Amino acid sequence: ECPEVWYVRPSTPALMNVMAASVCHLLPLRLVLLDALMSDYTILVDAYMSSYHNQSVHMEQ
Repeated sequence: ECPEVWYVRPSTPALMNVMAASVCHLLPLRLVLLDALMSDYTILVDAYMSSYHNQSVHMEQ
């Protein structure tokens, strides 16, 4: 690979295709990572809310 090709502007259509192909996996990966993060977050929020609810029930008795 020739490093100078990255400094030529505008980039050639062939180079644009190569660049797009090299990152096309990132969109599905983003969705998987967001699902994993939100799953962890949801579990933590549910645990906190359950703990808070149980604590308030004990205080009322």
